[in-house]
Amino acid sequence: MPPSLEPSCELITPDTPTSRPSSPPSKRFKVSKSTVIMVKAQPNGEINYPPYETQDLAIQTAHEQYRLEPRCNIRAFPKHIPYNSDKKSFQEKTGRDAFEVYSYSFRMPGEDTEKDAHVVMWDYNVGLVRITSLFKSLRHAKPDAPKPQQTIEKCMRQPQVFQAPRHLDEE
Repeated sequence: MPPSLEPSCELITPDTPTSRPSSPPSKRFKVSKSTVIMVKAQPNGEINYPPYETQDLAIQTAHEQYRLEPRCNIRAFPKHIPYNSDKKSFQEKTGRDAFEVYSYSFRMPGEDTEKDAHVVMWDYNVGLVRITSLFKSLRHAKPDAPKPQQTIEKCMRQPQVFQAPRHLDEE
């Protein structure tokens, strides 16, 4: 692979030194849905919806433009997100008490801080996808429950922000 295409990943592994306090905090730390924490781990269960990763130059350029994180090997960073809600119907309906997800973050051009990052995540077991950040990145309000189709159509009329790269064999 040419050096210009070599992705650089900064990994946090169990061996990485951290500045955590020696005693656990008295209050449980809650991680925001908009935070991507890169901790190398093993996936739980079957991977029915793996990330599509390629080293195509056009895609690599788009990853740099939108500051995609992690830029390589998304499948090395699965997350286990317990389902916490007063409504316990999720476990009753699915037999599961957590989401097993892959995620990545991106920032639109001009969005420079970490708090501007938009997170896309999907459950690799069952295929549920959290796409709220795609609407927010285009400055659309969360879609109204009765009108999701109109909101999607409105987004589709916008200039192609996330256009898939054309391959040489398509020309």
